[in-house]
Amino acid sequence: MFGLFGKVTDPVCKMGINKKEAKFSSESKGNMYYFCSQNCKDKFGTDPKKYAVEETKSEECCH
Repeated sequence: MFGLFGKVTDPVCKMGINKKEAKFSSESKGNMYYFCSQNCKDKFGTDPKKYAVEETKSEECCH
């Protein structure tokens, strides 16, 4: 996801969108996902594990 300036990536089609303007969203395992269309949201809803990106915390840091 982009994260900067409210930009996120639709997990289904990988299109960049502004989450403040996104008309479609869904929550899965405590994470919020935003979609460019109802079609992408529906695809996500049928199999969230296929599209959801698990956020992992690494013990190693690049800083």
